[in-house]
Amino acid sequence: GATLDATGATVTGTIGKVLQVVQGSINTEASTTNGSFVTTGLSVDITPSSSSNKVLVLFNGVGGTNDTDGNYFTLYRDSTNLGGGSGHVRMKGVSGGFQSGISMSELDSPSTASQISYVVRFAQAGGTATISTGDTKSTITAMEIAV
Repeated sequence: GATLDATGATVTGTIGKVLQVVQGSINTEASTTNGSFVTTGLSVDITPSSSSNKVLVLFNGVGGTNDTDGNYFTLYRDSTNLGGGSGHVRMKGVSGGFQSGISMSELDSPSTASQISYVVRFAQAGGTATISTGDTKSTITAMEIAV
């Protein structure tokens, strides 16, 4: 039952404001038969303006597998796996292979004002894992958010 009258009010501040946006992309296929996370060649560098700010990281692309066990995709900040042991996404395969659009996101608190790299990595659970299959484009975007 409360009423808020904001007539004539001015809102100031930058909390939640997007301060910068950087993007990286690949449109050539990368593949791995490694069971541990390896780089896909897709990364982006960003230098936060404050150590208290957050970074929203978004990945959109196409992944593939030629095995029913599938593969895993994850986001790293430098050497830290932000998705944990199994990553952000597990793509299960079917007999004969499978390709699909995939996306991942992470609202990260890097606690630094130094340059950091966000990297898309992948691993296979069986067979071969691929990213950016054919001539499709995969992208990673990092946005600094003021806190």
